[in-house]
Amino acid sequence: MDNENTITLSKKEREEAIQLLKNQNLLQTIVDDLDKIGLAGEETNKKALIEIGASRQLDKPLNFTIHGESSAGKNYIVDKVFRLFPPEDVIFRTRITPTALYHLSSELSHKILFVGEYIGSQGAEYAIRTIEEDGGLSVDVVTKNPKTGGFETKTKKVEGPIVYGTSTTKTHLNLENDTRHLDLHIDETMKQTRDIFQKIKEEYKAKNDTSLPIIKKWQNCFRLLKPCKVVIPYADEIKFPEKPIRVRRDFRKFLTLIASNCHLHQYQRSKVELNGAEYLEANIDDYGVAYELSMKIIFNSLFRTSPRLEKVKNECLKLALDSLTQCYDKIFKSSAVVNNLKDDMSHTTVLDHLRYLTDSGFLETQNTSSRGKPRTLKIVGSAVLGQLNLLKPKDLEDILAKKSLKL
Repeated sequence: MDNENTITLSKKEREEAIQLLKNQNLLQTIVDDLDKIGLAGEETNKKALIEIGASRQLDKPLNFTIHGESSAGKNYIVDKVFRLFPPEDVIFRTRITPTALYHLSSELSHKILFVGEYIGSQGAEYAIRTIEEDGGLSVDVVTKNPKTGGFETKTKKVEGPIVYGTSTTKTHLNLENDTRHLDLHIDETMKQTRDIFQKIKEEYKAKNDTSLPIIKKWQNCFRLLKPCKVVIPYADEIKFPEKPIRVRRDFRKFLTLIASNCHLHQYQRSKVELNGAEYLEANIDDYGVAYELSMKIIFNSLFRTSPRLEKVKNECLKLALDSLTQCYDKIFKSSAVVNNLKDDMSHTTVLDHLRYLTDSGFLETQNTSSRGKPRTLKIVGSAVLGQLNLLKPKDLEDILAKKSLKL
C-alpha cells in the first residue's frame, strides 16, 4: 500500500469530505461504514484502530499489538480499518529484517507501519523501539568515496514519528514491547463467529459492491486532516493509577487518546493560541472517548489481562467452587480446564494462561506434573486484578462546571 504520490482532491470531493468531518457522530459513522464494507462486530477494536491511525499526525503517536488465536482475524481487522486511511500513509509488511528500517528510501514520518506477525519483526525490535521512543533513527555507515577511493563515515537518518503495529497469538509480549503498545484483543465469542459467517455469505450474494466508494470517501477525509498540536485544558483534573511503574507510559497513552480524538474532530474543535502557536482545544467529548476505550484496553494492558485470560480464570473459579461451603477451595486438574475450554481456545493457549495465573499468584500448583499426569491446582489469590479508577466523564464535567462558576 505504498504510494508517495500527492493526491489532489476535486472541489466536490473536498466539500463532501469536509461535510463528513463536521458530522457530530463522526467516529460512530466510520464504525458503521466499516460494517458496510464487511467488518462485523469488533466495535471497541474498530474505534481504537481509528484513533490509533488518526494519531499518526501527532508528535507522539500510539502503537499497538493485536492479540488473538490463529485464524481469529487479527490481520483482517487491521487491513479493513487501515484501508480507510490514505494508502500513501500506510505500509503493510509481512517481515522486516534487523537493518531494514535504517535503509528505507522513503520517509516514515507520520505514517502507519504494520508488520503482519510479531515473529516477522523480532530481529528489528531495537530499531522499532527506538523509532517509537525517539521519533526517528540514525546510524553511521561506512561508504566508499567514488572520487578519492577512500572510505568515509556518513550518518543516515530516518525521520519519524510513526504508528507501529503488529499481531500475535501470544497473550503477552515482553514488557519492553508491551509497555509501549496498546493491547487489542480479538472478539472470539460464538456470536462474533456467527456475525462473520453472515458477512461471508453476503460476499457471495449477487449485489453491487459499495465498498470502494466508502473507502475512497474516508481516505479523502483523512487526507484533509492536518498535523496539529492539541492542548487538554482539563489535564490537571485527570486522575490515573500511580503504580505499577509502567503507568508512566500508560498515562501518556490515555492523554494521546484524548488528543487523537480531538485531532480526528479538528473541523469541530475550537482553536487557541498559546506562546505564538495554534492549538486545537480538547473538549469533554474527547475525554469521553478516551475513557470508554481505556476502561477496556488500557485496563487489559495495565493488569496484563485479556478476554481469554478472564475466561480461563472464570473456569478455574467454577471448578474450585465448593457447592456446600460456597468457597473456592476445591483442588482441580489443569486437564479439566483444558477440556472445558477446548471449543474456545487451543490446548497450548489454556496452559499458557494457567502458567501465567500461577506465576501471578492467583493459582498454586499442588503437585509437579510428570509425563502424562495433569497438574492439580488450587486458587490462592484474589480474582480481582485491580481497578482503573478514572474519573467518569460526567464527574469531570461537574468538576469543570464548578470551577467555572468560581471563576
